[in-house]
Amino acid sequence: MASVRPVAAFAGLSCGLWLSACATHDPSVVLSVKDQRKADDIATGADVARLEKQGISPLILAGPVARKPARCLPTRQPGVFVCRLVSKLYKSSPWVARDARLRNEDGVWFYDSGRYDALDGPYRLAALDGPTSTAVCYDRRVDCVERIPGVVFSWGWNAAYVVAASHPRAATGEIDKSQARYFYIVRADDHRDAGADSVRGPFTARAYQEEQRRLGLPELGSYYPDLK
Repeated sequence: MASVRPVAAFAGLSCGLWLSACATHDPSVVLSVKDQRKADDIATGADVARLEKQGISPLILAGPVARKPARCLPTRQPGVFVCRLVSKLYKSSPWVARDARLRNEDGVWFYDSGRYDALDGPYRLAALDGPTSTAVCYDRRVDCVERIPGVVFSWGWNAAYVVAASHPRAATGEIDKSQARYFYIVRADDHRDAGADSVRGPFTARAYQEEQRRLGLPELGSYYPDLK
């Protein structure tokens, strides 16, 4: 059984900095070092099985030599937490912190299998239920607020804009690849509570090309081949 226990807020830590509501209740939990190692072992075992199935003999690298108990905050997905993992790779290495999304199922911790890739700054490409759920969202650490909806298949960014193209879904729920909608986010107008006010679109391909010429929007370079 995984060790999960509530912890008090860090001394001097502002409520608005880490926690969504900490005036009367701290929703965080502690992930023990032992459970972190178990989660790593489960993930490594899955990777080894996948590679061996492909006929590849994997080289298994040693994990961190030291870890600290991790503080985890719940996300809006049931059972999914964002954990601040702190570890050192070698005895002489400095401590390094990183955030990871882990899922707790019946007391066992796993790395969350949903895709949650960093684009630039606070923007993420989130596919929590597989590629056909892909959207561009704004990461607020304990949740990621959707900015560009639909089934996003192509995206790009520069210092001023984040752009994406998506397919709508038909009434049957199937992806309608015969149609594409184009959006862009004005980063100067965007912040954690901006909502859809910073998003422009949807545009048709022709209208988007006009916006691209007018504003110097970045190219739509990256894409999911199966969804394009």
